[in-house]
Amino acid sequence: MLEQIGVNRMKKLLSIFITITLLIPHAVFADTVAQSQRMLNQLGYNAGPVDGAYGGKTKRALEAFYAKSGGPYDGKLDANEVIDLKNAVKEIKTNNGKHKKILPERYSIYPDWCTYENKYTFKRIENLLGNKNHDLKTIELFGKSDEHMLVMIEQLTLYVNEFILHPNQQNANDIKKIYFLLFKNNFFIDLHENNHDDSLNMKDFLILSMYLFQALNRDNYLNTSEKQTFLSEIQKRFDKIKPAHKWGFTMSKCKIGRDQWSCQNHTYSHQLTRTLYGATFGSSKDYAMGEKMYKFAIDDLKPDGALWREAVRGRWSWSYYAHTLGLLLSIAEIYKHNGVDLYSYKSDKNGLTIHDAVSFLLESIQDNEKIWLYAKELKSVQHYINFTDYKSPEYLQMLTTTAERNGLKNWFYIYRNNFPIHPNTELGNKLIPTYKSKLEHSQHIGILAQCLYAEKGQKLASNEKFDRDVISMEKKLSCLQSAFNKKDMGELLSKSDMLLMSKAFKNDQKPKNKSNLIRAGLNPILVNKNKKYLLRLINFTGNVETFCSKPIK
Repeated sequence: MLEQIGVNRMKKLLSIFITITLLIPHAVFADTVAQSQRMLNQLGYNAGPVDGAYGGKTKRALEAFYAKSGGPYDGKLDANEVIDLKNAVKEIKTNNGKHKKILPERYSIYPDWCTYENKYTFKRIENLLGNKNHDLKTIELFGKSDEHMLVMIEQLTLYVNEFILHPNQQNANDIKKIYFLLFKNNFFIDLHENNHDDSLNMKDFLILSMYLFQALNRDNYLNTSEKQTFLSEIQKRFDKIKPAHKWGFTMSKCKIGRDQWSCQNHTYSHQLTRTLYGATFGSSKDYAMGEKMYKFAIDDLKPDGALWREAVRGRWSWSYYAHTLGLLLSIAEIYKHNGVDLYSYKSDKNGLTIHDAVSFLLESIQDNEKIWLYAKELKSVQHYINFTDYKSPEYLQMLTTTAERNGLKNWFYIYRNNFPIHPNTELGNKLIPTYKSKLEHSQHIGILAQCLYAEKGQKLASNEKFDRDVISMEKKLSCLQSAFNKKDMGELLSKSDMLLMSKAFKNDQKPKNKSNLIRAGLNPILVNKNKKYLLRLINFTGNVETFCSKPIK
């Protein structure tokens, strides 16, 4: 009897041991599953509740994780998958933990007019991406798709800046919907050639994307998966411009006082891109390039304060000079947000500062020969067509008229915000009309400074109904004449007639009739023949783009 009890006890103990032995692997596996579920959910992949059960949701989440990361997946969950998930979580924590500030502190309320009603709808952007007649994946400046790429950048600029200025849920949803569509369609994913021309649009897209990422992330409008997508897509495109060493990525050709064509605005835009990348990804090497570029530019100033590499560019000097000032000030702003004052840098080589570079431009606006002297003496633009036209005031007028053309005033909004009582600002206020119309071009710096650096309570002061300056009229007339040509309707106006009309009505905000046109000096026969079209041209109240979308009504 006692022997039988002993045997039964041994059998029971053996059964318990076997059960425990069989359960231990399951318990260990359940812990592995639970740990993986927790990390998958953290990364934005829906693995279901953290219950340790390896079901369909967990399996699909793992498949989605490996599909996006591009790594191999054998269909099993073991230590290898746990390591990959841990590395992905670590990468996100690293990236999110080292962000430097790249935007100024937000006002509680930005001006009401800092919205952009002429943005494309999502459907229109979707149609642009889906058009088989142009490739929006590979950038080729002056290629057949270049115009469409520029349109896309302009539209993104409006959406991104509107979100930065008004970070609400609706604006966040709108811009995220567009960006994830762009990522899905591999928008701007490659360069036709890795040169300074083709990389310019890539840099524009990167600059916008990094400002947007930080704005969305700052206000908690991105989940973990969305953050990972943004960072991954930015990284892919940044890697495309990194090999462009000879075009300015490393500043290797920047030598003080020489080699003007090797270190100009494209090099500066590379360094703004690298500064933003360094701030976003925690790369101190890239971030440091902004300070290097800024200090080089000041050390490289001529004794009169000229950014001579841009001043030598003839009729384009006004545009390139303003463009480069915008890049320098944008770099300085990023450093300022992180406690470093580049604005105070005074070169030990020439004793000059950023204020001297600004002063040169303002003095040149008053005495144009100061800037044109560089092109004339250095013969630097002779390889351009129409070198003799280097005194053309076309881009100067963009700076000094009330219109906001090509973003050439961006730099002044930033400068004035930092130095409101500086003599340069006082003079600039007299020479450069601001807040007269809405700025809609970033000039390659990613932000629309008119709103971002607006004074509190600033209103858009324009009462102008008609845009009749020479540049606008030329563009509208060109569109109208093209429409005439298609219909074999002959010449509408000669250039001299157009200049005559623009001069007569440039600052006149009253509607015009046939008699006004004749009194301005236009031929009565011509006016009677084309009265309908001429009156629409002179009395049109929309912008150039709207007019050109339908020049003949």
